Amino acid sequence: MRLLLDTAASDVVFFECRLNSLTPQVAASGRKRLFLNTAGKEFPLTEVRLADVRLGPTELRLKRGFETHDRVNCGLPFDGVVGIAPLGLKWVAFD
Repeated sequence: MRLLLDTAASDVVFFECRLNSLTPQVAASGRKRLFLNTAGKEFPLTEVRLADVRLGPTELRLKRGFETHDRVNCGLPFDGVVGIAPLGLKWVAFD
């Protein structure tokens, strides 16, 4: 999966329209709805359980993420966003 690093995101958020065709590994863990406010818009989120999340060879201890049900992000060249906090990062440097 291709995730965009979003320094403002507090969780991992997958786009439902991309997720369904990519992997069966993400399962809904209840239908708890949350809202993400992006650019003044609210999107319903559903919590999902994650299994075996890796960044290259490094196993990440991510056990939950969220799936958004909006159709706005369907045409983007990535499958969701991830913040630096869920990755356990303190800082990020770009070259």
